[in-house]
Parts: sequence; C-alpha cells; structure tokens
Amino acid sequence: MLDSPIFSSYVYPIGKGKNFLLAEAVPRNKNKVNKSILKDFKDLTITRRGKFVDFKGIKDGHGVMGGIMSTMSVPLFPIIAHDGMETFHFLSFDQEFIDTALDKVALTNRIVEHNYRRIEQGESVTSGVLLSKELMRSMGLTKAELESLKLAHTGGYFEWPKRMNLTEISEQMNLSKVTVLYHIRNAERKILSLLTNEFW
Repeated sequence: MLDSPIFSSYVYPIGKGKNFLLAEAVPRNKNKVNKSILKDFKDLTITRRGKFVDFKGIKDGHGVMGGIMSTMSVPLFPIIAHDGMETFHFLSFDQEFIDTALDKVALTNRIVEHNYRRIEQGESVTSGVLLSKELMRSMGLTKAELESLKLAHTGGYFEWPKRMNLTEISEQMNLSKVTVLYHIRNAERKILSLLTNEFW
C-alpha cells in the first residue's frame, strides 16, 4: 500500500468496469510506489516531479464513479484515496439523485460515512472540497492544527481587516495565544510546503 494519500484530479469511467485516471501523490518512500500501485492498473505511466509522483492510466473501477454519474450527478475533484478508503464529493440536483447514487455505490462498496448539504446561490462549489477535513488531514495536519485553522478561516482571522483576532481564537479554543499561533503557523507551513514543493 502507498504510504501517503493519492489525489485523483480526474477520473472517468470508460466501460467494462474500467476508469481512466489522473492522480498524484507525495510518497515518503518512492520505492513503494510501483509495487503497490501496479496491481490496480491495466496500463500505467508514472512520472516523478520533485517529491510528487504523477499517475496516468486505466484502472479497475469499483462502481463509484459509474454510480455517481449515472444519476446525472457531477463528481468534484480531487478524490482522495488513503489507508484503503476513498473520499468523494459530488454535486446533485435533487435529494432523490443523491439517494440513488448512494444505493448504486453501495452495491459494490461499503459506505462508511456520507453527508450532504444544500449549496446556496452564489456559494463557491469547490470551497467545501478544498477545505475538507480529509484533504487537510492528508497534508499531515494534526487535529489541533486543523481546528485552529478552521476557526481562524471561518472567523475571519485571515481577512483584512480581521474579523477575529488571535485573542478571540485562543479564548474559544481555551488555549494560549502562543499555542494557537503555533498551530496556525504549522498548518500554513505544511500546506504551503506541499503546494509549492514542485516550484522550489
């Protein structure tokens, strides 16, 4: 098994239980990549870019993308695979479509957890995906870093002028200002390190 999350930026069913996939990972041990990934692919190209490893190929599908797309729902990327689990986000126009998609996915998969929320007019569709807990965890954020960053973000700490200051965040979290700032800076460092790694 790969020792880090795989982020699929594009997956498309091409028939007969196969998917075309574009993905990347930042493995801690690059020697494990070929052995762990090859068994799932019928055709695979691996490209290395600094710490990143890109995957492109034809992979056995598990019925998830077909189940989602058969209900006219739209998958949102990235799809995150880690520790034998996959996290999917998708848009659907009706509650009935969501239920049907989940029923189809459950025919060949075990759904551990699912939830949904209504997207309001004018709301960014991707913000929920980009700030998902699974994505943040996959960047190596601890629970404390994730909670500090989420409160800072939703409270307006990063806005100008700030809607929430460090004192208010620390009071809500019942932590010292120094500790909260430490968690926020660590989270920023980890996220920026991953996002900018290929350009340094």
